[in-house]
Amino acid sequence: MRRAPMLLSVLTVGVLASGCGGSSATKASTTPAPSAPASAVGQPTEAATVGTLTIVDGKPEGGVQRISTTANQPAVLLVTSNKATEVHVHGADRTIAIPANTQTSVDVSQSAPGSYEVEDHASDELLVQLRVS
Repeated sequence: MRRAPMLLSVLTVGVLASGCGGSSATKASTTPAPSAPASAVGQPTEAATVGTLTIVDGKPEGGVQRISTTANQPAVLLVTSNKATEVHVHGADRTIAIPANTQTSVDVSQSAPGSYEVEDHASDELLVQLRVS
């Protein structure tokens, strides 16, 4: 008979503990998640244009550019290519589709200081060396 009160105590603690967990889970699920900034998809808003790049047959016209920017500041590179391609921004790991003959804003913002590369995915050519301070 002593087992019944002990079992009842264990069950009561279990129910109370699960009630606490359910409450915080409900609270977490009703809190709206922060929306992703536009920069996450390659189209930042109110960003400084840090350079203009023209890609001809997968190579940067005029050679590899060296561009400087500041960490945690919105920064855009305006890119035009004579052929459709994709540009990959290392560090932030963004890949942006560049349609042929259409100037496209590429978000090159970085969250940490360092040196980052921007490459043409189709040709694997280095386009920009980005220095972030």
